[in-house]
Amino acid sequence: MDPSVIVWILLGVLALAVVGVIIWYVRRRAYIKSVTDRGWQFVDHPGLEVVHGYNCPPFGLGENRRVDDMIIGQSSSGLRFEAFEYDSSTYRGGGYLVSIPLPRSLPEFYHLPTKARANGSTGSIIHQDEAVTVVADNPDFGRAALSALGPTLGRFGAVPANLSVDHDRLVGLGAPKPAEELAAYVEALAAGAQALAGPSLQQFSGPAKPPRLSIYRRPNWEFRNRDDSLLAHVRHSGGGSNHRAEGCIISSHPTLPFIALTHRWETTRTVTSTDAQGRTTTRTVTDHHEEEIVEFHPRFTFRPFKVNRGLMGNKVSFEWHEFNQAFTVRSPDPKFASDVFHPRQMEYMMQARPVPFEWDERGVIETGARVDAGTLKHTEQFLEGFFARVPNFVWDGLGYQRPPVAIERG
Repeated sequence: MDPSVIVWILLGVLALAVVGVIIWYVRRRAYIKSVTDRGWQFVDHPGLEVVHGYNCPPFGLGENRRVDDMIIGQSSSGLRFEAFEYDSSTYRGGGYLVSIPLPRSLPEFYHLPTKARANGSTGSIIHQDEAVTVVADNPDFGRAALSALGPTLGRFGAVPANLSVDHDRLVGLGAPKPAEELAAYVEALAAGAQALAGPSLQQFSGPAKPPRLSIYRRPNWEFRNRDDSLLAHVRHSGGGSNHRAEGCIISSHPTLPFIALTHRWETTRTVTSTDAQGRTTTRTVTDHHEEEIVEFHPRFTFRPFKVNRGLMGNKVSFEWHEFNQAFTVRSPDPKFASDVFHPRQMEYMMQARPVPFEWDERGVIETGARVDAGTLKHTEQFLEGFFARVPNFVWDGLGYQRPPVAIERG
């Protein structure tokens, strides 16, 4: 093809791209003006702190959480609202999410289109038909809240409203973006918030909201999309470049806090190849790596041991054959291991079937757990029970006048 023709094609493509950008910019400025003409504030690039404290689905789930285009204003009744775009690895809803504050935290509640039931929430189903499913953590509150909201639901139009009570906020999903339609939606949501603030629900209260991004039903766990500084606090693979800590979960447990993250990095290598004519070429290939790291950092001391981790260290056998088949325990101090892995402890482990774990020389518990809320919850609960079953005389030998953890009785 004639080079001049290629140039003209490229110039044409560039011109179309420029026209597209101009059209997008003009439309966006017109939309922002339609918002601000109502006395509302438009925030172009809000920070993720906008959703700090939200912890009911779609919040509190997934990674890569992101907030965009935010509108702040008031309803005709004077209630402040926030509307914003939100998405994550588990939520790709259309339209805005709109939030209106409630006078206090209330129990978890959802009024969902039935086709959207699988939103990640848990609780009791209060009502369900072909159009609507109502779910609540507290069934009594769920029925009372549905009764209070009932007269306001028709204001959302023919499509069933997708609503949730997230601590001290009423949240609506899928709100329309055009300013006039959004204003009508805000009025409907404000009416719902006023109904929930009424006297019929005064006897109900909900949990305190988490101060930062968190994990659904685990308000003491903090979530961070990325925090490379956490790599300094965990054992991870070295070498390579562009080391990143992503999808991070940090627990503030009083005795067994943990750090969980996915470590990603790159390495490069040179590949040499020879063609049919014997000509040699080289090229650089980038390999991408990742590893899941879950470490508990106890606030007490203990002695090293391993359970189903590694091949190094003295293996300790016990009189229970089935336990020895299920678990390989290694410890430099067999007497200490026998004291810790007593019959009741072994029964607990046979029932719990934990992931491999060890107390290493750093005083850190390394685990084979995945960076997954369900696995982390199970592992945290198992370790609580494991150390609760350590006998008092073992803690005495470690220098504790009283056990640093709650002791399991019976």
